[in-house]
Amino acid sequence: MVNNEFIYGDYIWMDSFHDGVKVLDRLENTLIHLDFNLNHIQSIKLEKNIYPNKAAVFPWGDIIMYSKSFNGLFLFSNGSLDESLFINFFKEFGTNLCLNDLNINENGDIGILSCDGKLTIFNQNGMKKNTYSNQLIDSKYLISYSSDWLIFNNHGNAFKLGGKTKYYIDLGYNTIIDIKNINQSLAVLTKDHILFMDVY
Repeated sequence: MVNNEFIYGDYIWMDSFHDGVKVLDRLENTLIHLDFNLNHIQSIKLEKNIYPNKAAVFPWGDIIMYSKSFNGLFLFSNGSLDESLFINFFKEFGTNLCLNDLNINENGDIGILSCDGKLTIFNQNGMKKNTYSNQLIDSKYLISYSSDWLIFNNHGNAFKLGGKTKYYIDLGYNTIIDIKNINQSLAVLTKDHILFMDVY
């Protein structure tokens, strides 16, 4: 991304697809498509000014985008944004939701981790399935793991929803900056290293 077009922006999400890499720029309200060498292919301006704050991708390639301004999720499919809300958080939660993280598992279920630690699961059509109470102090990250869910905080504590299992990663004096599931191995990013681990 050497082109001057990409010097400024607020890049809030990126993921790898079969045809390259997609990057979401909140400030420009744009989805940027790059090849695997990070050469620019195209920039798709979102038709509605949602200024997305987070995003996640379905196994089949559609993208959901969280807009704090609209308090809900929008669906990006077949190269364009559906301008109506896919999931309206006012309708589902009755208030302006504080969202920590969102993710999608291999079944297409959407997980919403709120700032109070509650996990709410929606199916791929946007219908609510379950809500789980806070399972971990200072919950921050939601990771899809096969058809299950892992919840992490910044300090290396984790909770696996399906088995009600608790884990701890010794990070020393570090804290987690980000975490991602890569082929059923977790990549944990801290300030000075990346830790790869499996979860059983």
